Amino acid sequence: MAFLKKQKADSDVAPVGGFEQTYSSFLSYVGKMTHGSRVGAVVISLTVAAILIVLASLPFLNLSYWIYVLIGFPAGIIVFANLVALFHFTRIKDSSLFTYKDRVPPRRRMQTVAITAVGVVVVLILFGGTIPRGLGGTIVITLALLAYNLIRRTPEEVRLAQLGLPDPREIEKEEEE
Repeated sequence: MAFLKKQKADSDVAPVGGFEQTYSSFLSYVGKMTHGSRVGAVVISLTVAAILIVLASLPFLNLSYWIYVLIGFPAGIIVFANLVALFHFTRIKDSSLFTYKDRVPPRRRMQTVAITAVGVVVVLILFGGTIPRGLGGTIVITLALLAYNLIRRTPEEVRLAQLGLPDPREIEKEEEE
């Protein structure tokens, strides 16, 4: 692990790429806000998300089902952004549920997301007729972004993979079994 810490200190580079760059920019921007500004931003953004969900749930335009889902798409991004901010700027990130990514290797996280995705698809199929369209789109987008955030590799995991080294958490798990 000392090897990883030394290498991390040597290569503290800003992330490159669409999601990574947007994610780190968002956290940097929100981190500079005062507590009052954060609360105001949360209230305003969740109000906008609620309005979008209601608009996407009203069948007044006789549009295709996917149009209503697309109207709910920004609401899903807003909800995801609020969840990320809640996670990073409160003590909730110290609970065992939210340290899952640090404790579990990527392969295991991928399996968990796949099993959960199957469960979510089954629930959405079973209750799809009763979930309002805008809310359904918001739920799907939020869960997809949360799943991607969970399965994406950390910089340390990427470095290990590039060097062809096994993840230390996988080795510990094999030794336990």
